[in-house]
Amino acid sequence: MNNFKGSLRIICALCLLTICFPIAYYIRFKKERYYSNGGFIRTYLPIKSQLLHVSTSNKNIYRFSNSSNSNYVLGFRENSFLKLTFSGNILREIPVRGIIHYPNNAYFNDDINNNMYIVTNNTIVTKQVIGNNHANYKTKSTVNFNSNLFEPLIFNNNKIICLRALTKKWAFQFQNLAERKNNVKEHLVKLVDQGEIKFNKQNKTFIYVSLFSNEIVQYDTLFNIIHRAKTIDTVATKPRVTEYQNSMIFSSPPRVTNYDFFISKDKLFVRSIVKSNNDVDFKKKVVFDIYKIDENFKYVGSFFINKINTSVPTDMHMLNNNILLLLYENSIEIFKIKL
Repeated sequence: MNNFKGSLRIICALCLLTICFPIAYYIRFKKERYYSNGGFIRTYLPIKSQLLHVSTSNKNIYRFSNSSNSNYVLGFRENSFLKLTFSGNILREIPVRGIIHYPNNAYFNDDINNNMYIVTNNTIVTKQVIGNNHANYKTKSTVNFNSNLFEPLIFNNNKIICLRALTKKWAFQFQNLAERKNNVKEHLVKLVDQGEIKFNKQNKTFIYVSLFSNEIVQYDTLFNIIHRAKTIDTVATKPRVTEYQNSMIFSSPPRVTNYDFFISKDKLFVRSIVKSNNDVDFKKKVVFDIYKIDENFKYVGSFFINKINTSVPTDMHMLNNNILLLLYENSIEIFKIKL
């Protein structure tokens, strides 16, 4: 009888262990599993990076200009902006003069021209940066807004096509200024809500990379689709949104896959935050997936930069095709990349 009870205890213990161990394992690695898509493998290239400089700044730069300029980048602050250049291992932060400051204004840089836009109240003031640190008024136009703070997203022949409101956490409102058909307008409105668009100077096209899925789209200057492609991850489902009039609201906080990207010569560099099957210590790295800009956007390989702190970069910009600026909340890390 005692032997039977002992055997029963052993069997119950084994059953309990069999049930509890997978649950405990799942809970322990749930967060790590979230980062892994589990459906692709990265090919890491022998691309070397060298940390050249860390600039600790109290100037509160919150983002870089969305620009293809290779010799400088504009750093945006709450009430002004800086022109940033890097040479001789020195980061130069040059205040741009001649700017009138308004309450709740915003500054944005043109992707194609050397223009800067000040958005305030119901007015867009266009200025052109001349020389190192001087900005002159160029044109002034007035449009009707539903909000005082809008962001111009796409430029075509010096014309603002889309504007995005920044007043809500998960909601974006748009006003489209393009003189195009309604279906094209709606397409662009949905497009800028779901990703990022940058101008490729080399072949005069716009490249769109989705924030929430593995979608790449290339457009001509009239925003006709030229090519469609996919990033290497298999995240194909976009977040659900609720559409109301000219607004799109996410039903829940979306999962970001491709945080941002830059263009260097004939290559597209996408900063991915999706872990592959063969990634190790993924959260300690800044990972870039490289694609050749052609009709297929063929995956070339990947490289990474080891993080020197636990923070996540909020923005980045490539200077002179080999100097990478990573923007953090209180600093800028500068790397030399041997592509």
